[in-house]
Amino acid sequence: MKIYNFAASLAILATQTYALFEGVERLDMNNWKEKIEGDEENAWMVTFYADWCPHCKPFSDVFADASNDSSV
Repeated sequence: MKIYNFAASLAILATQTYALFEGVERLDMNNWKEKIEGDEENAWMVTFYADWCPHCKPFSDVFADASNDSSV
């Protein structure tokens, strides 16, 4: 039950975060330092997702929508 509550909370957080911010950046090891570590003016909220992870799979639609956002 705790895992379900955690998963539900994470889904709500991801949805609210997506709704609050216009753009989503896809981060990887090639742009992490430039975007995150090199940015002294902005605060970043980073969500980690692995498509093979059984706890992440329920959020695949949310993350797919976010990564396909045309405003990025």
